[in-house]
Amino acid sequence: MSTETKQGTSVESLARANLTKCVGAVVCGLSITAFLACGDGNRGAFEPPPPPLSEPPPPEVEEEEPSCVESFAETRRAVDIIISMDQSGSMAEEIDSLKRNVNNLPKLLEESGLDYRVVMIAEVGTGKYGICVPPPLGGPDCGPNGDVFRPVDHIVRSNDSLSIMLSTLRHPVAKVAWHDFLRPGVLKVFVPITDDESHDISGAAFDAELLRRGAPLFGTSTSRNYVFFPVIGVNDYPDTTGCGGADEPGKQYQYLATLTNGRWFSVCRPSLAPILDEIGKAAREAVSCEVAVPEPPPGTALDLSRINVRITPADGEPVLVPQDSAKPCAAGAEGWQFSEDKKKILLCGSACTLAKSGPSTKFTVGFGCNTKVR
Repeated sequence: MSTETKQGTSVESLARANLTKCVGAVVCGLSITAFLACGDGNRGAFEPPPPPLSEPPPPEVEEEEPSCVESFAETRRAVDIIISMDQSGSMAEEIDSLKRNVNNLPKLLEESGLDYRVVMIAEVGTGKYGICVPPPLGGPDCGPNGDVFRPVDHIVRSNDSLSIMLSTLRHPVAKVAWHDFLRPGVLKVFVPITDDESHDISGAAFDAELLRRGAPLFGTSTSRNYVFFPVIGVNDYPDTTGCGGADEPGKQYQYLATLTNGRWFSVCRPSLAPILDEIGKAAREAVSCEVAVPEPPPGTALDLSRINVRITPADGEPVLVPQDSAKPCAAGAEGWQFSEDKKKILLCGSACTLAKSGPSTKFTVGFGCNTKVR
């Protein structure tokens, strides 16, 4: 056989072999396109080609929360007010003014929609220097009034208001103690009324001891849950000039007011009536954008990762407020977040504005469904 014939036979055999390799695809009824595709020896004819590089990946399907049952509890803006009254001889006029005007305070608090409690630290009595708080704030015979008012029967003198607050807080005698009357997560407002100075303890030492003895009621050194509104012997805040008739300017009380973002009022005013009104308004403003975390309804477990907050203005529908813990309220958070001790719900940004829309605004906490996050 000639060389030319051998070469022709070899080429023909090779072509026939390749054709035979693809005949299976043709016999199976595939189109010529499939026949041409089978020329790739590394991929079978029935294996789909890879997707184009430009084809986007399939979208991720967000996993939905299984159906949940939400139970609700209403909560209110709340404040616990602790008043101490200097009962020394130079305070006779102020004592008389307090007794005549003390019931103006709860009236204002009720009109503001606040859930309030009042503690009065002073020797109880009906004499010139005794303090007897009558109804509606007080109870019968100068006594307590349920979960609204508690008298702490202990005399307060010129220089010991701060030390008496500390010593009576967890006093072993029930009628003198008052820590059990306070509520977790509720702002504490201190109103010492005196024309003198604290000589027994400094403001800084009082703060440290209060946080220690009263833990966790009064917060921490980085997140205090109390504020001072003292009535002392200087002109009204921010003036620190001593006023006529007062013994001392009360620098330790000024320190505590500054530390807690409060302010002071002048004991030299002719009447305590307008001061009590201003203190009530200041207390209302201090808690205008915070509510206590309520107890869940019976049968519902408290899971802080499964609560939702709704605000209902007096003339509107409930608004679901998302949680925003990315930054503090003061740094521009929009929504709600927990206080450091997880006892309070803090409302930030537009949620705070909505909360201030009126005293009839309602706050509802839902339990049982995953928290909606901003």
